[in-house]
Amino acid sequence: MANDKKISELPIAETISASDRSILISNNADYQFDFATLLQFINSGLNAGANLTFGPVLPQNTTGKNGDVFINTSAGSFAQKIAGVWTIVYTIATGSSTDTTVLYGTANPGTGTGNNGDTFINTLSGIFYKKTGGSWNQVFSMQTGPQGPQGTSGTNGTNGTNGKSILNGTTNPANSLGTDGDFYINTSSYYFFGPKNAGIWGTGISLIVSGVQFEETANKNVPDGYAGLDSSGKIASAQLPSYVDDVIEVTNYASLPTSGETGKIYITTDTNNEYRWSGSAYIQIVASPGTTDAVPEGTTNKYFTLSRVLNAVLTGIGFGNASAISATDSILQALGKLQAQITGLFKIPGGGTSGQILAKNSSADGDLHWINAPSGSGSGGSSEPSGQIKSFRVDYGAVGDGVTDDTAAVNAALAAEKVIEDSGDFFVTSIPINKYGTKIQGNVRILRNSPNGNAVKQQLNSYADTNQHVFGTEYLSSFHKKLKANMSAASPTAVKVVFSGDSTTYGANDGADTAIDQALTYLASKDYIPAVTFVSNSHSGGTAQTWLNSWLSEDLSITPDVLVLRWGINDMPYLTPQQLVDIIDTGLNTIRSNSSFTKDKLAIVLCTMNTTTDDNVGHKGEFFFEEYNRGLRELARKYACCFMDIYAMWQDARNGQDYFTPNDLSRPNELLHPGRSLKILIACKTYDILFPEYFRGGSIVDLGASGRLASTSPNAYRAGITYEYVDSANGYPTSGFCTTQKMIGGGFTLYRQEITIFSGSNNANRVYVRVGWGAGAGSWQDWYILEPLKTQVAYFGSNDGSISIDKVWSTYPEGISLDIVTTSGGWPVNGLLTTRKYNGYINQTLIDAGGTREFVRGYYAALGTFKEVTIT
Repeated sequence: MANDKKISELPIAETISASDRSILISNNADYQFDFATLLQFINSGLNAGANLTFGPVLPQNTTGKNGDVFINTSAGSFAQKIAGVWTIVYTIATGSSTDTTVLYGTANPGTGTGNNGDTFINTLSGIFYKKTGGSWNQVFSMQTGPQGPQGTSGTNGTNGTNGKSILNGTTNPANSLGTDGDFYINTSSYYFFGPKNAGIWGTGISLIVSGVQFEETANKNVPDGYAGLDSSGKIASAQLPSYVDDVIEVTNYASLPTSGETGKIYITTDTNNEYRWSGSAYIQIVASPGTTDAVPEGTTNKYFTLSRVLNAVLTGIGFGNASAISATDSILQALGKLQAQITGLFKIPGGGTSGQILAKNSSADGDLHWINAPSGSGSGGSSEPSGQIKSFRVDYGAVGDGVTDDTAAVNAALAAEKVIEDSGDFFVTSIPINKYGTKIQGNVRILRNSPNGNAVKQQLNSYADTNQHVFGTEYLSSFHKKLKANMSAASPTAVKVVFSGDSTTYGANDGADTAIDQALTYLASKDYIPAVTFVSNSHSGGTAQTWLNSWLSEDLSITPDVLVLRWGINDMPYLTPQQLVDIIDTGLNTIRSNSSFTKDKLAIVLCTMNTTTDDNVGHKGEFFFEEYNRGLRELARKYACCFMDIYAMWQDARNGQDYFTPNDLSRPNELLHPGRSLKILIACKTYDILFPEYFRGGSIVDLGASGRLASTSPNAYRAGITYEYVDSANGYPTSGFCTTQKMIGGGFTLYRQEITIFSGSNNANRVYVRVGWGAGAGSWQDWYILEPLKTQVAYFGSNDGSISIDKVWSTYPEGISLDIVTTSGGWPVNGLLTTRKYNGYINQTLIDAGGTREFVRGYYAALGTFKEVTIT
């Protein structure tokens, strides 16, 4: 349309009247409008009866009246109640980078008019259209009455100044949008911006005021409507029921009207009593007294007071029922049951003298008797009269305040080899001597000052030593340092692990292949641990005393790097656990006193005995183990040994027949020696302790650019496969990728080394190989070269006679070709054709099938004529 203008180009409307067809057309002229003017018009329209409300949800059809308008602040749409139904009549267009346009005309718009999102107003019909998807659709009717008469034409006014635009969009406006004086509405948040000034939009204001509703004047002060407030902010009396402000005062009850009025309140001023008329009589309205303090106590119903409860007599209580208290019991029943239970539980006998205490005769409840109190000094603590359980405080005079020196009392208690039961902190100035592992029970902490010289105290009776199956692996550090050095050494240093013990340690009864030294040798070879040797210095039937007297010096003469000790099974018939601990104590003291075998030079693994079921020949079994193992734990800490509790880890192995080997057929239940399965378990756990994962090698080693010399001895290579890049400058026949294979087994060692070239030289297709055996550098044999086969020189062609004598010479391959030909192909005879071709020279020989005739031909870069050769 040629007269179309943008909204920003229209003059601003100063007022809007009800006769205007739309908010943009007044007296057939197009105008802009500002939001304040629109709201002013809407508010004036409300007084005429139309109601405008806001909200995020469309109202129910039961609210409002026909003609009312609702603005949905969430959907950005207008709804009008039509024929009792709220109907959406228009949805606000969303903003975009291109402004939408409001068009108008006296006829309906064509599809070619305007753009999607534009609005068109038919000024004759008052129908509001919106273009969507290329089509114009009716969205709202701006008038409902018939068209009015044509008004008189007014005089042309003067041209006004350029108007400003009201823009919109779903986000806040960028300063690059619009010009100074324009306004902008965010249709998502309903914030109003403008006017734009000096290129800046500024902060918007919300068009929706939370909690504010427009007044519905049509429903004010009418039936089924609402009551208004007067100038003082109160509801007028005309809007209230009569009983609200109708209070009638009379002198006394006799002055009340004969017939009262429903809804009124009557007060007698002589008593201040209040009454209401029930329709036939006056009913007194009784007010609450406020609290029970205002109500006098009666003679029968007494108040519930603390003194009355405390002084109540338990009349009727019985003590014959000791069953559990239930929720349905009365107080008397519950107290009676409770007393019966206490009486049945504590059957305190009569008699006794001053200072005596109660002790149990048996495990039965209530079977008690009076005995004398235990001896001892100090205060606090507890002690059992039989003397098996003692107290640091009661029996040995400790203070237990964590400050006073209790060293002497603690050492005296531990030396008595009684179970200690106590609580508190006991400070000592030196490590207590608990040689036999005396049990300490209760909430006891034995403390000394930290050896690091700081203010933190160290707890000596740690749970760790009493609960762990393995502890003290840090004392293997001297051995692990050697393993770490051997991992990268060209010539690893030999290390030895020596096992010292009896036949249960050696374990040869069920096959030498699973003896402790053989099992660990296998495991170490599988993990390619270099230069390690395992020696079994065990003695069948040997005792710890014999080891101390004779075999200990033999163990040390082997100069072990690790000494694994497991003695004691053959000592059980003759010794107490404490005596066995004394022997091991002496042996360990002998070892550590030698300057060559201090903890930084020799690692010791102290093992308990394996469990047994042998009690037939004086072995004391688990009674013995339990006490011996406690002392062994103490010795491990005392002499910086790794501790391994084989007994604890496989205590229940005695229940599996495959874990033990019977000692002899006459005593089938005497299970003493570990069988194959248990020996393997013990070996694997010992291996895990000695060789953590880090020290184990795989079968493949990647050395990268190693810089190794070709003259390096074969024994410098680890068993398995080694990859590396070698250089001809180091004596190799070429530079390239080198693979070294080393196999150890069967009493000999074999090597194979292979180098592959990576270059563009003529030798790139060569592979260099050498082999060797033995250990020295001279064990390598000379290098030899592997080359691929030369280009094929013999070819087998057709054998069906399909080759023609006219075949082009250049199609024959270089070398020698064999074909079967026939006379049908033009050949002189049927037979075997041999074609020799080299660098353009051709020669063919044809021999018939009987071998009696021969034909030849040849030429350079072509084929000549066959000539028969005489065969003599």
